[in-house]
Amino acid sequence: MVSTAIISLLMVILTTMVNQFSQTWRYASSKVEAFQAARDGFESMTRKLSQATLNTYWDLYYVNIGGRQAPKDFLRQSQLRFISGSIAKLAPDSNRFTHGVFFQAPLGVVEDRAGLGSMKNLLNTWGYFVEEGDDTLLRPSFLQGRVPIRRRGRLMELMQPAEAMSVYDLDPKGAPSPVTGDQLRWFRTALEGSSRPVRSIAENIVGLIIWPKLSAMDSNARRDLGRSPLSPNYTYDSSLLSFKSARFGSATSPIILNEGAKVTNPNDPTDAATINPKNQLPPIVQVTLVAIDEQSAARIEDRGASGNFHQFTDGLFQVACAPGTRSNQQTQYDSDIKTMEQRLVNAKVTYRIFTTNVLIRGAKWSVAQTK
Repeated sequence: MVSTAIISLLMVILTTMVNQFSQTWRYASSKVEAFQAARDGFESMTRKLSQATLNTYWDLYYVNIGGRQAPKDFLRQSQLRFISGSIAKLAPDSNRFTHGVFFQAPLGVVEDRAGLGSMKNLLNTWGYFVEEGDDTLLRPSFLQGRVPIRRRGRLMELMQPAEAMSVYDLDPKGAPSPVTGDQLRWFRTALEGSSRPVRSIAENIVGLIIWPKLSAMDSNARRDLGRSPLSPNYTYDSSLLSFKSARFGSATSPIILNEGAKVTNPNDPTDAATINPKNQLPPIVQVTLVAIDEQSAARIEDRGASGNFHQFTDGLFQVACAPGTRSNQQTQYDSDIKTMEQRLVNAKVTYRIFTTNVLIRGAKWSVAQTK
């Protein structure tokens, strides 16, 4: 009798342990599966972003002397572009939110596969942004009208074929003062219309934050001196023709900074030169992607007009790191992440935040302005 009771007790304990293990395994598997697409999209995005290029070269800079053009210095030049920041400034649309990034990379995407398909390193204009919308245009024709329309936030990928690149239409030498609107057509035009070269690479996305940076050592050194970071407002523009920016130096060889960047010591030429993005790629780009699970997304959609996918980031991620923030102090980015997480928790949303620092392979950061 005693042995039977002990065996029965062991069987109950074993059964309980197996059930608990099974439940834990199913829960963990469902969590992994729920965010697998977001993880795949995140890894694809960061891998391609690391291949961004400007193909920078040094060329003569001319000035007007006595009515004639005379060479002044050798300056960095590039016909390619790298730009990131608030998508409301880059490509305004009520369905787009948080940030976007657009660049050129040798990805070899072409329309004429028969004639150009073997040229694997042709340049393409590429980009990423988040857009809210239904999936009508994303479905194959045989599913149209057969299943309910789903409205979601999605990570979108711009893939402009090599034959369609328009970045070379822009003036490679720049202009004497910042220009808006038209200078962004090299990617804006491709985002318009129903046949745009854009696809969704991840669903249930509620935020994309792009923060270009210097190396950790250089960035912390500047912050501890009370100096401005490279991209305090998240904005980065290698052409410096798209946003109002601070200008330093001489009239013939100005140093122009990213929007929001400041110089604390105008008498120190390295202060501004260290964060001058003119025709340079950022050494590091911190990429943060915020995803939610399908059940949470369905609940938000069911709320109708009161539910939207940008409610968790509204008013956030406008400033990354205010000038004067020391390396041992919390940045505005850190504060905004906490605020966003609290909003997600309050809404009882299951979420996952993916973050990494992308090393741009083609970045050769230099403080030299002339050669």
